[in-house]
Amino acid sequence: MNKLLLVLLVAGSVGRVVAAPPYEDRLVWVFGWNLRNDADVAEVTQVLDTAAQHGCNGVMLSAGLDLLCRATPEYFRHLDAVKQACDRNKLELIPAVFSVGYGSAVLAHDRNLAEGLPVEDALFVVKGNVAQFVPEESVRIVNGGFEDFTGNTFKGFTTHAG
Repeated sequence: MNKLLLVLLVAGSVGRVVAAPPYEDRLVWVFGWNLRNDADVAEVTQVLDTAAQHGCNGVMLSAGLDLLCRATPEYFRHLDAVKQACDRNKLELIPAVFSVGYGSAVLAHDRNLAEGLPVEDALFVVKGNVAQFVPEESVRIVNGGFEDFTGNTFKGFTTHAG
């Protein structure tokens, strides 16, 4: 195909490009701030202003909302300031109120709710009022620090690529 014909085909098709409809939900995820001080509010507000300028219409707020029962009045004032920034920027506020990733809120109430692996027949030696775990010599992880490797393969480990 000669270059002139190719240019004419491309030029003729430019007017026929149909834009995809915009995404209905355009969110920004705000996390990493705990809203305990004024600087947090200023930084979050700046993120919200920028998000609105770039067409976002919602904000997922993860800022310790799963610990509201332990929040101070100052925290609630800061949260209200963030809500006002959302309203001003026409951003729907979507609170993340139950964090299941690290479980910090649940553990803040009762750290005994942390899950552990079941252990059977583990040897403990008690001296006074302290029980000390005694590991078995035969149980160990070969190359546990991954120092011994060739390419992408670690000695003592296998991978499954499927």
